[in-house]
Amino acid sequence: MGMMLPDGFSYGALLAAVLMYVAVRSQSLLRAAHQTNRKQLERLKAAYSELQQTSVQAMGYAALSERARLARDIHDGLGHQMTSLIVQLQALKWMIPKDPVEAVNSVDEMLKVARKGMDEVRYAVKEWSDDEKGLGPVALKGLISQTEAHSRLRIRYNEIGPIGDWPVACSTILYRILQEALTNILKHADANRVDIVVEEAKEKVKLLIMDDGRFSGEKPLDAGFGLNGMIDRCQSAGGSIAFSPNSPSGLRIEAVIPLDASVASYKETLV
Repeated sequence: MGMMLPDGFSYGALLAAVLMYVAVRSQSLLRAAHQTNRKQLERLKAAYSELQQTSVQAMGYAALSERARLARDIHDGLGHQMTSLIVQLQALKWMIPKDPVEAVNSVDEMLKVARKGMDEVRYAVKEWSDDEKGLGPVALKGLISQTEAHSRLRIRYNEIGPIGDWPVACSTILYRILQEALTNILKHADANRVDIVVEEAKEKVKLLIMDDGRFSGEKPLDAGFGLNGMIDRCQSAGGSIAFSPNSPSGLRIEAVIPLDASVASYKETLV
């Protein structure tokens, strides 16, 4: 290199030129990397937006499924009761002049049928009233019905206390947590029964999921992609989630989400 340098050209000038080239090249690479990262972030945000839309659509479908189930229950339950009552009333018309005593006894049976039908009406009205509150609890129950219909799991759902309106962000997070939990139970737990409890208190919603699977707590829980996703969803919304052994066996999941969980707080994990 020294022999190839022209007369009067110093090594210092060569070093300065090399350093200048490296600096310019580094700046160019940094700009290219920044542009690539920005494009990837834009794609990630677009994917997140699509995921949010898909989640809301999935909750809507689950809520619609729950409405269809409720309609079937009304048709099968209340419809059967009313048909039975009509048949007994028709028979009563002919029974009164022939056997008044038996007719009186039949009235008591008819009253039982009518009261049972009224109970089913009250239950249906309550369910429809809950349905009008939003997609939260109704979507959860729809997801449970779908899971039961396509598996051998027996799932018991219970609500503690009054349940109010849930914002879309809160509903989405709880729906996704339950969806992931049920998926893991079906894949890995070898469980027969799942108990799900929803409680709303102090501006927070608690979702409790307990199965009777083979997890015993003797070995640490393998927190794979699914469980880590559940953790991230809760923490990003300012909530918490805990995993512990269920008694006598199985896994217990307790997620707590604030009702004021916003979509913006959930998006922060992507920035």
